[in-house]
Amino acid sequence: MFHLDDDDDADAVYAMLKHMYGMTFNQHPDNFAHRVSRLQFLWKAYVVADKYDCPSMRLAIITRTERYLGNQISLDHHLVIARCTFYEDLIQGISKICGPDALQLACPGMRDAVFDWLCRNFDLCIQEEGFNMAVKDGTLLDAQLTTRLLLKIGKEVGGRGRRRDPLSRGSSIARSESSLGDLFDVVD
Repeated sequence: MFHLDDDDDADAVYAMLKHMYGMTFNQHPDNFAHRVSRLQFLWKAYVVADKYDCPSMRLAIITRTERYLGNQISLDHHLVIARCTFYEDLIQGISKICGPDALQLACPGMRDAVFDWLCRNFDLCIQEEGFNMAVKDGTLLDAQLTTRLLLKIGKEVGGRGRRRDPLSRGSSIARSESSLGDLFDVVD
C-alpha cells in the first residue's frame, strides 16, 4: 500500500498506476497528449517513479526522454523548433533536471540521459541566446555538471591541438568556437 503525498503530480501518479497495472508508460497515449512541456512532464513522472521505487517506469521514462530529445535534432544537425516556446521549455526542463535547484533522486538515470544529450549537442544549444544566458547565470546546470561539461569541452578542444590535420569548418568545435568564446568571455 502506498501513501501518496499531496506534493505528487496527479497526472504522474495516474501514469505510474497505469504502468503498474499493465499499461506501460511508453504505450499510453494520455501520457503524451496535450502536454505543455513534455520534458517537464517526463521529469515529474520520473520523480514519482523514483519516489515510489518503480524501476521499470524509470527505465521507460528514460527511453522516452532520450527519444524525445533525439527528435529535437534534425538530420543536418540543427535544433528543430517544434513551436515558438520550444527553447524556453527545453531550458526550463533541463534546469529542473540538471540545475542547481534540481531534486537529488535515488536513481540519477534521467539526469544522466539529459546531461549526455546536452553534451552531445552543446555546440547547437549554445548558439541559442536562452541557453547561453542559462549557462552564464548558472541556472542550467549545477556546479558538478558544469565542471563535467567544461572537462568534456576541454578534451575536445585540447584534442584538436594534438591532431596533425586541422579541423574542418563543419566540425562541432569549429561551429561552436565563437559561441564558446563569447560564453566564457575568452580573449585571444
